Amino acid sequence: MVGLGLPIFGGILFLCGLLILVYLLLSVIKSLKQDTEKRSRRKRGAWNVLFLLLALVLLISSRLCFWSGESLISYQIFYRDEAIGKISIEPEGGGGKYLVYSFVDRKGKRYDHRILATGEKCQIEVEFIRWDPWLKDLGLVTAYRTVRVNFTSLEEPSIRTTELPGAEDPFWECIHRFDKPLFFVKTRLLKSDFIDLDFEQPQKLIISGDKIVIKPEPSTFSSDSTS
Repeated sequence: MVGLGLPIFGGILFLCGLLILVYLLLSVIKSLKQDTEKRSRRKRGAWNVLFLLLALVLLISSRLCFWSGESLISYQIFYRDEAIGKISIEPEGGGGKYLVYSFVDRKGKRYDHRILATGEKCQIEVEFIRWDPWLKDLGLVTAYRTVRVNFTSLEEPSIRTTELPGAEDPFWECIHRFDKPLFFVKTRLLKSDFIDLDFEQPQKLIISGDKIVIKPEPSTFSSDSTS
């Protein structure tokens, strides 16, 4: 599962950092009780500073692991050539249309997001994260999540954006900003072409290369659903 190994690894780092802090505390108490030479005290003090810095690094790293693991829960594992969801059209009572985005999460539960269409064409945007294979044991595998739908029309060519629940994510912004120095992760914002909202058959969404491909093929989902 995405991010499952990170909290465990973060817990190990936290425990190591805590043990070092306990060791430093006991070392300071011991040095206060003993009457040692000045050179020995200086040497021990230098080691204590190094241990303190190491403990801080471990504790900060553990916090980053907890944060990353929690953030990655909202992402879906990517499987090549498998649909990441589907879109369909439903009528709206006032004569408009709903664009319905449906997907199945990692637990097999189906979700439907109904979005009032504010244009004649739509485009899907997906956040895509690719981790290096050696991080797989930490739960860091290639993952994605659909974040927004863009609408436009011939009369009003400006793009109107509707974000899906949870689209605002500081984790994505941080990783996206620093993915160049972070050699082990790459991020991309994938987009589909704009398609007309006049289709009757549900459209399947597939990640292909650097974009989202929309195909007029129905997808099979589980019967459990929420709106």
